[in-house]
Amino acid sequence: MDWLMLFARHPVIPSLWHDQEIEKLPPQAAVVLISRASLFDLPALVARLKHLERRVLVQVDLLEGYGKDRTVVEYLARGLKVDGIITPNAGLIEAARREKILAVQRMFLHDSAALEKGLRVVKGSRADFLELLPGPLVPEVLPLVHQEVSLPVMAAGFIRTVPQARAILAAGAVAVDTSCQALWWLTSADLNLRGGQDERQFPSYEGIRENTANTKSKKKFDPNGTGIRRQEK
Repeated sequence: MDWLMLFARHPVIPSLWHDQEIEKLPPQAAVVLISRASLFDLPALVARLKHLERRVLVQVDLLEGYGKDRTVVEYLARGLKVDGIITPNAGLIEAARREKILAVQRMFLHDSAALEKGLRVVKGSRADFLELLPGPLVPEVLPLVHQEVSLPVMAAGFIRTVPQARAILAAGAVAVDTSCQALWWLTSADLNLRGGQDERQFPSYEGIRENTANTKSKKKFDPNGTGIRRQEK
């Protein structure tokens, strides 16, 4: 199933920080993020999730005992058969693309300067999805992001309540990942999304990937949100 269709049906991604949390996963959680694991724990954890027929994403930068180069991405893709990675590292994003697994670029919204710099990195990284943190800022920032890039956006960080998750998704994010177990059970219907079908009308992420790769924007980012200033020739 296409990733965007999957997120339309299952917009909440459980984020696991401890292997014991796998026992708390609801049956409808189609995609699971491993946010932290050790060299010894990760293979068994991925195997358990695969046995449960879940798609597995891994937050590469918080893995304990693994390097932070393309070799770890090759191992995750070829050895453990994970479905994708999340990382702020553009080099690892490129490695994930070569391995044909989902590449999610993480970006932290510290301030306007961080947003502008992060968008420049994203434009050059060829990511499939963009993940923004912290989540509660996403409804405000998402229009600025969509002025610059056409990637589908996920949200994470400090997403603790149903109203927060609902506002983020209603603003146009395709999914939220959260460690708050109370939110793991939420469905599209619970979030007032017309779930069960792909009714948010997202284009396929393959089409978005191709469109983004072919776009050569001459626009200059306006961090104040007043519009796009074009560069002078």
